[in-house]
Order: sequence, then C-alpha cells, then structure tokens
Amino acid sequence: MYGLGRKLFNHKRDTISFFFDRKFSDWISKKIPAREQIRLNKKNIFILPSKYGFVFLIVAAAVFLSGVNYSNNLMLLLSFLLISLFTLSVVFTFRNLSGLVISASETEGCFVGEQAMFRIVVERDGDRCYENIRLYILDTAVELVNLFDQREQTVELLVDATARGYLNPGRITVETIFPLGFFKAWSWIDLNMKALIFPKPIECQISPSADVKSQSGPIANPHGADDFYGLKRYTPGDPISHCCWKSLSRGQPLTTKEFVNPVDSTISLRLSDMPASDIETKLGNLCYWVIKSAEQSQFFSLDLGDSQLTVGNDPNHTREALSRLAFYRALQEESLQ
Repeated sequence: MYGLGRKLFNHKRDTISFFFDRKFSDWISKKIPAREQIRLNKKNIFILPSKYGFVFLIVAAAVFLSGVNYSNNLMLLLSFLLISLFTLSVVFTFRNLSGLVISASETEGCFVGEQAMFRIVVERDGDRCYENIRLYILDTAVELVNLFDQREQTVELLVDATARGYLNPGRITVETIFPLGFFKAWSWIDLNMKALIFPKPIECQISPSADVKSQSGPIANPHGADDFYGLKRYTPGDPISHCCWKSLSRGQPLTTKEFVNPVDSTISLRLSDMPASDIETKLGNLCYWVIKSAEQSQFFSLDLGDSQLTVGNDPNHTREALSRLAFYRALQEESLQ
C-alpha cells in the first residue's frame, strides 16, 4: 500500500513538473522567438542578484542597522557606499550583454555516439568592450568570450549525438557576472540550428546475396587513365599532354581528353540483407559499408525497401546515401507523434 501511494505521489509530481516546464517553454518561445541572428537588449536579457550579491546585500544591511543602532555616522556612510556599489553593478552587468549580436554559423554533423559541432559568431555593435561572457548548451563545456580589440569571435559548442536525424541543440545560455559578480545577467536564445546525425557505423560481413554483382555494361570511373572517354572544355590545371590541339587549330575552344577505367561490378547494399535483427543495427551495418565503399572508390547502390539509390561512388552520392540512412522512417515516426 505504501509503495502504491509513493508511485501515485511521484506520478503527480512528474505531471505537475511537466505542466510547468511546458508553460515556461511556451512563454520563453514567445518572449525570445527562434531566429538565426539575435541582438541582446532589455527585451531578452534577464538579471538577478547572484549568491555573492545576496551575501553582499545582507552585509550592507547589517552595517546599516548597526549604524542606526549605535548612531555611528561612519558606519551609515559605509553602508550607503556599499548599497551604491551594489546598485551600480546592476547597470554595468547589464551593459556587458546589451548590444551583443549573436548569429548562427556553420554546423558539423557526425555519427551517433560522437559530438556535433555548432559554430556561433558573437559580434559587438559599436566600440564598447565586452568581457567574461560565457556561452554553453545544457551541460556542455563553457566557452568564454572577450571582445577587446577584435570585433567578433567564433565559438564552437559541442553537443552529444544520441540519435540519428537532425539534432537541435535547443536554447543557448549566454550569461555574465562581470564586473563584480553581484549580479548575473543572462539570456536563453534559440538560433534555429540543426546538425545532421548519421547512424553509428557497425562492422559486419555482407551476406552472399549482397555481394559484388556484375552489370550489363561498364561503369565509367572518371579518375582512371586507361580508355578514351570523351572531350571536355580545358580548365587550368589539366595535363598539357591531354590537350586536343586539333580543335584549337580549327578555331574552336581548347579541349582536353578524358580517360577512364571501366568498372564491371558494383555492390548492392540492401537493408534486408543485413544480418542484424533490430533496425538501428541494420542501418549501422549499411553505414559501415557505405563508408567502406567510398574509401575504396567502389560503386554501390542502396535499397532501403521504400527508398532506392542508384549506382554511384562520388562524394555527393555517398552523402545522399548517408542522409537516407539518417532519415530512414524518421519523418513517418515524427508525423505519428
């Protein structure tokens, strides 16, 4: 009976906590909407005394009460000085954030289990110097920003990738306690950034049905140098020995000859041929073979059942294959939620 009551209490507590978290998230989204560039000002900066500020205020109040009790003008003067210093620190702490322009820059995707990188540009507007500004996302490492001589600084924030698909880092905390540490000014900003996360590569042996398949005709590998493939317009850097001077003598633009190696086979990568039982491991197996095929310049095709990718081996083809693995059934699951 006691255990049942405890479970009901925990459930109610979690429900109430979720309710207030949802309300706070909705409120902060309306107050500071997501955008790729945000200028910090009085509308999106919060400021409250820090724990050191509260201690300082208590000390100042104690000095003031002592001066009143003992009619000591020197103690009263000291308390007024402390309170004035406390009040002025509000202005300077706020000014150390106000006027900053924070913009989204590049993102670098990764594989599940690694860390995605989000680059953020912090820029000052005007000649004011900014000191001891901290940026971080949740429990990530804090990055320190100081703008003295330079006008802007690029910050790289790392976030753990736990699932494939797009990774949204959430809101970024920008805060400062400069100059005296009595107040903390901060803002929660959403730069609408996202990084593409690929499945974690898991090594496996391809089943015989997914082994190398012969094709009806050769596939041209344009990086070879065996057979004549065709002509293309000359670009600086092309070998002089490959230039077609006859076209130039006829008054036509200079062209160069292309040679290829014929490739008579390709790997057919099919989701159904992967030996694992669960879908995430199967996607990891396919990811491993896509990377391995790209490293070996091996032509491959990809079949995910409801999505097929034709034969290829260039970087764009590899990127497309990895993207399809990252988004496999992700859109359907998101729509159901």
